[in-house]
Parts: sequence; structure tokens; C-alpha cells
Amino acid sequence: MTSAETNVAAAVDARDYLDFAFDASGWKRLGESDWHVCARGAIGGRDMLAVALGNADSPIPPQALNDIAHFVRRDGNSPLLMVLTSCEVSNQPEQYLALNHLLAELSLRRKRSPILAVVLGSLIGPMAMLARLADIICFGPEGSLALADAVTAKRIPSRNEASPQPGELSCAFATDAAALLGLRRIANLLPAGLMSRSNGDAPDRGNDLAFEFLAGSDTSQHVDERRLLQRIADDRSFVEFKSSGGLRGYLARIGGEPVGVLASTAAMSGALDAAALAQAGKLVGFCGRHDMRVITLVDCPGVVPDDAALGGLANLVTAWTDSGVAVISLVVRKAIGAAAAALMPSSAADHVVMHWPDARVGLLKDAAGAPQGRLISGRETRRALVETLASFREAPV
Repeated sequence: MTSAETNVAAAVDARDYLDFAFDASGWKRLGESDWHVCARGAIGGRDMLAVALGNADSPIPPQALNDIAHFVRRDGNSPLLMVLTSCEVSNQPEQYLALNHLLAELSLRRKRSPILAVVLGSLIGPMAMLARLADIICFGPEGSLALADAVTAKRIPSRNEASPQPGELSCAFATDAAALLGLRRIANLLPAGLMSRSNGDAPDRGNDLAFEFLAGSDTSQHVDERRLLQRIADDRSFVEFKSSGGLRGYLARIGGEPVGVLASTAAMSGALDAAALAQAGKLVGFCGRHDMRVITLVDCPGVVPDDAALGGLANLVTAWTDSGVAVISLVVRKAIGAAAAALMPSSAADHVVMHWPDARVGLLKDAAGAPQGRLISGRETRRALVETLASFREAPV
């Protein structure tokens, strides 16, 4: 097969990816070369733009990169999907100028609309930056990001960051098809998607006795955050990001409302390290940019006492303030020391605190007491969250 034939085959592969990602209603091609396809379609009934890069053997030319940059700039309201396979750029100055132009357009766009990326191949150097500018990354089994190839990494005294990077919002999947389906689920959870805000008519599971079983009688035992979120989320469905330290991020829908969730995990006994705080900051920023509420499920003994975590805590507190998000903090067990500043942000635009009967908050574990806020039993948890989210939605701006 000649190089030209290989490039044409790559474009066909890119179209196949878009066929899989978009709804069955189809999509419209808005630009194409041997290296890429730009398109508009729908995912879950929501209008989406997409760029797919095929597995071409030759580097992407400057004109193709400039065409993609122009496409990225054209519509600032629709979410953007990037399907990225193994692709390269050459060392020509014109190509790097075109790539810098594209990176600048992506950076501007993510302030206005969500950018989702699916990485299905190995991206190295400048091409890896395309994925890093996405809000959320779905990795296929062969997907990876690195600053330099193995040969270059051995010659220079710097770290060659492998994917996923600590703190990023990412998901890993066993197959390319699963990664594309995962991206569809994420797109459906964004505001104005098929699974987005409803009229509050989601099934009511108030007074669910399963919550009491989850809470248990031994308050020293961690509450399984996944099982708790299954009871809270509509359709018992959510998207889970890679765990960082004692915290994990999620996207879910509760009472018809799309929300970001930060939940304490059993890892490190729930303590927050720099990576956990960085991931929390990214999720808070994402929700703030796209009008989503945040729920924190808190069972945290504190923040790891090192300089990196201290800097991460300061950045997270700033993110809570700058994002303007409304927050519901549910303390299921404890929030000790700096955990309160990290996961119960008094600086948030709107902040509601709820707690289970035996929850404790304090600077020191031995001196912790009942938090100020609404006391709820385990079985009231979902109903209380749904009602509070509805009050945020109905409040005047």
C-alpha cells in the first residue's frame, strides 16, 4: 500500500470512530483531509463538534492543523470531542507555528465549552498537548501521552510524564469501543444533554433502607463511596475518574441535575495528597465553567503534611472561590483538620452542609464534634440532596 493509500485509509478509520461516537441520526462532515475529519453531530441529542485524527504514516501538514484550528474557533457553545490516534508532527518551523495556533485556539475554547478527548494511540511531545488541553480524557488500551520518546528521554535530564498524569480527570478502558462509549456517557451527563436536567421527576428513592446498611453501626469503618453513589445517583449510574490519593472524582445526575462529585476513598485512609487536591481542583474548575453543582462525600482524616499538598490545598481553596459553584457537603464520617477547607468550602458561592448522625468535624480528631448543618439519617440522603439541588436551580441569579 502506498503512503497516499495509507492516508486515505486513515481518514476512513477516523470516520468510523465518528460513526461510533455520534448518535444513529448521523453527522455532517465539515472538513476533511488525509489526516483528519471535522464534523458536527449529536450525542444523546446534544449538538457536538468533533475532530478525529487518523493513523496516517506521514506527519500532519501545517494546512491540516490550521484547518482544525479554524474549525475549533468557529462555534464556542457546542462541546468539542477529539478522537486522537497515533499521529506526529515534523520538526519544520511552519508545522510548529500551526500547532501552536491550534493549541491556543483549544485553550481559548475550553473556557467557553467542554472539551472531551479519546486517546486511542501513543501521542508524544506536542501532539500530547492536544489531549492535555481537554477537560476529560478517555484512554483506550493503547492510549498514552508522553513529553518525549524513549530515545530523547534518555538524553535529557527531565521527566517523561506517562499518562495518566496525576490529578487529571481521566478514565481508562479495556477496548477502543469501550473508550468511545465512555465518552458518550460523559457527554450525556453534561448540561443540556439527554441525561441532563429534567423537571425533577427522577424516581424518588427517599427513605431507602439500603443507606442504613451502608452507614452501619461501626463509625470507624469507611463508607463504600461507590455503593453510596449508586444509591444517590439517578439510574444508579455515574462516570468514575481515576482515583488520586484518598479522593475520587465522578460525574453523575441526581434528581435530573448534572453534578460533579468528590468522594473520600479508603485509599490512604481518605487522606488528601497533592494529586488528590489537584484532581479536585480540576473537577471544581470544570463544573464552574459549565454551570454544574458539586457534591462532596466526606470521610477524611486530613491533608498529607508536606509542601506539595499544602500548595495543592491553597490552589483548591482558590478554585472553590473563583469557580462560583454551588456545593453540598455531606459528612458521612469525619472531616479533620484541613479536610474541612478542602471538602467543606465556606468560600463557595452557595454552600450547604449535611451530615449523618455520628459525623464529626474538628481541627483535631479527639476534639471533633458534630458539624453545623442539617442532620439527616442515612435513609433521607437522596431526598435531601435532590431537594437542595432543586433549591439551587430555583434560586434567583
